[in-house]
Parts: sequence; structure tokens; C-alpha cells
Amino acid sequence: MFSMKKILKNVLLFSALIGSVNCLALPAAAVDVATATSYMETTDDSKYPSSGTCASGATWTYDYPNRELHISGSTIRIDEMPQLPCRKIVFEKDFIPPENKFYEHTDLNTFVMSITLRSPNEIRQIYCYPNSPFAKEYEKIIASTEDDGCSYADVLKCNYLPDDTGICGDVNLDGKVNLLDSVLLAKAVNGSVTVNDMQKKNMDCDGSGEIDIDDVTTLMQFLVHAVDSLPVK
Repeated sequence: MFSMKKILKNVLLFSALIGSVNCLALPAAAVDVATATSYMETTDDSKYPSSGTCASGATWTYDYPNRELHISGSTIRIDEMPQLPCRKIVFEKDFIPPENKFYEHTDLNTFVMSITLRSPNEIRQIYCYPNSPFAKEYEKIIASTEDDGCSYADVLKCNYLPDDTGICGDVNLDGKVNLLDSVLLAKAVNGSVTVNDMQKKNMDCDGSGEIDIDDVTTLMQFLVHAVDSLPVK
């Protein structure tokens, strides 16, 4: 069995070997223009693809002025990542990370590990949406710790974007549904706290259209697995 420290060390080594995934500033010639569908010119000497499709099926769009890359669709391999100058990489809700494992004895995703690895002086930020396939793989990795206190959270980082569609039961809008949400929901029902429109939408756990004590009960049932999904159908 590998220790967490050994795994983290190998993650760093692996990332160093595939440094292209960091989307460092590269000349336009480094971009695989064969996959590009259009171009965006910002200055006389800056020309980068503004969109493309990779062989594995994922599509991407690139905003050069904001140095922002958005990736969506089925999947993408590490070596298919567009090598573009990026400050922000967003994995959309429908993006599915490739199914590859860092070690045979774990189900931790190599792609997500490598993409979210933080390096010194890193200006690039990774973003995803709560409950998306990318977020679930990331959270699985972050939850992997050992008794020696070593944690992937020390070297990996992904930011969450607000999901305007809402997550039923996510009353505090942190992208998760847990006991903290049930406490806040109970306070909102008894009027001791005020909530915004998105929170109100997420609070209707029983699907009745009304926010009351029944929603608190339903949320608690969900947390103890007495019901499988929210809102209750």
C-alpha cells in the first residue's frame, strides 16, 4: 500500500512530466490549429484559436482577452489540452473526465489530479460546477487522506462556480447538501434568518411550492438516506 506522501510526490512528478497541461503562455504556432474552427485576433502578433474539438470528443472555446478556456462535452486526454495562455480554465457541467486511475489500488482520477495541481507562483485557476462529473472526481480525491495527516487538499485546488439552476437542499449555496443546510433551513422556516431567492428555490425539498417544516423533515430524511433524491417526487 502506498502512503499518501508517496502518492503526492508522484503526483508532482507526473505533473512535471506533462507540464503542457498548465496552459502556460506559448507562441501561437504551438496551438494545434487543425482542431480550431475560428480565430480571434487581438493584436498583430497574437492569434489564437477561439474554439475547437479534440479527438476524444470534448469541445472548447477560448477568450484571449480574458485568457479564459471553457471545456465541455464527452472527454479530453491530457495531451489534447489546448496549449494556450490561460488565467482561468472552466470545466462545464457536461464535461466528463477521462476514466484513468493514478494507481491500480485507488479509483482516484489522474486527469483531475493533474489539472488541479497547484504549483508555485501559479496564476491559472481551475473552475467547475457543483455536482458535475469533474467536481465529483475532485471531491473524491480531496477526501482521500491518511493517518499521517497528509492530504491532497494541500496541493490540489479547484474553485466552484455558482449553479444558477440551483441544487435542491443546498440552502447555504456551497454546492453541497449536508447537515449545515438542514440547520439553516430550520432557521429560515422559523423566521430567524433571511434568505435570497436562490436559497428559497433550493429550500422546497418536498416539492410542494411552500417553504415550511415539512421541507426540514424531508431534508433530514434525505441526509439519513430515507429518501433517495430531492425534491421528493
